[in-house]
Amino acid sequence: MDNRNVPLENTKILGDNGQELTFTNDPRPYLNELREQLAPLGIDANICSGENRKKKLLIADMDATIITSECIDELASIHGVAEQIKSITAKAMQGELDFKPSLYARVRLLKGLSTKAIEQAYKEKISLTPGAQTLVQTMNASKSVTILASGGFTCFAQKIANKVGFHFCHANILGIANEELTGEITEPVLGKESKKTILQQYMQNFAIKTDETIAVGDGANDEDMIKTAGFGVAFNAKPSLRQKTSFHIDYSDLTSLLFLQGYREEEFVKKNT
Repeated sequence: MDNRNVPLENTKILGDNGQELTFTNDPRPYLNELREQLAPLGIDANICSGENRKKKLLIADMDATIITSECIDELASIHGVAEQIKSITAKAMQGELDFKPSLYARVRLLKGLSTKAIEQAYKEKISLTPGAQTLVQTMNASKSVTILASGGFTCFAQKIANKVGFHFCHANILGIANEELTGEITEPVLGKESKKTILQQYMQNFAIKTDETIAVGDGANDEDMIKTAGFGVAFNAKPSLRQKTSFHIDYSDLTSLLFLQGYREEEFVKKNT
């Protein structure tokens, strides 16, 4: 980025992995150029207003956002239908398939899987994304409302929400009979529109304005809540979601959302649960 066009006014170190630059002129026309220059260094660049940065509400996707994998793919691996389900999952997250019918199709392939596989997958396959607990617990300490909204399943989401520290959790319910998955899912299905509705409902319940919210996700199922939030962050996201927002995190961990809000690293709450 040519500093003759956008003179640098001030630099503030927020932490070892976060730096805030203030420019005299609007740097937005040069954002893509700046990102290209920083990509080889593994550095993210985002532009936000200096006003009202610390948000009062966080809503986050779970699979491939708060955790590193897709829970349904892990169940599929145990059940021996990994390739079929991963193919459908990938197309759904890219926006090539509608989420609801793709979810039905994937869950049908899990019919007959023992419920013991859920606990096995949780213990052996599920890992938190670096920075997830620090992000949520720091915002909790600042009296923000934190919500996990997942197109995945409550049998995973509630455990993840409790571990990370989310105040509220919403996800889909798998059908179970005789300690096996029935291949069905309880209506109503939580999908793209539902995540936006959940965000709006909590905004209403807690009298929180749109520009006081931050949302984070990775796939097409997150588009509506990302577009609705004040800060809508595409985290390691598929191209379909990246196109819906200017906030992109491609190299940093989830504490980057705290730096986006102007938190200094000394304010981070780093308590594992």
